[in-house]
Amino acid sequence: MKDEGGNTVGITGTGRDVTEHKGAEAALRESERKYRVLVASAHEAIFIAQDNVVKFPNPKALEMTGYSAEELAGVPFVDLIHPEDRGTVMERYIMRLRGEPPLETYPFRIMKKTGEEIWAQLNAERIDWEGRPGVLCFLRDITKERNLEAQFL
Repeated sequence: MKDEGGNTVGITGTGRDVTEHKGAEAALRESERKYRVLVASAHEAIFIAQDNVVKFPNPKALEMTGYSAEELAGVPFVDLIHPEDRGTVMERYIMRLRGEPPLETYPFRIMKKTGEEIWAQLNAERIDWEGRPGVLCFLRDITKERNLEAQFL
């Protein structure tokens, strides 16, 4: 506002308290940090199977397969499954994508980048990832247990 002489005599403005918004942003950042630490520190391979490739692999998934995250994003995940186990794994993957009740965990063989064969136990759930269906996978390396079982038998 100006007076008759053109001098500023007042200012009109609006304000908004953003304290709650800033607090929510900080809480979200902290929550995301905690989940990143959990996934990165897990002793199981954790990843998303979507569009026939592996997305969002944790360090254990990279270690278990021998591939980098970039390589996994370019390799059909069915190529990581032992040829004799592909049919079963793909059938169950498709069932999960359709939203059918998940089957119990089950073992199958993985082919590492080096060609080495390892046994893994899969636990998986259908999720929405980046707006599309995917499967959240948890893999535990059970190669030692399978080898001990074979020796025992």
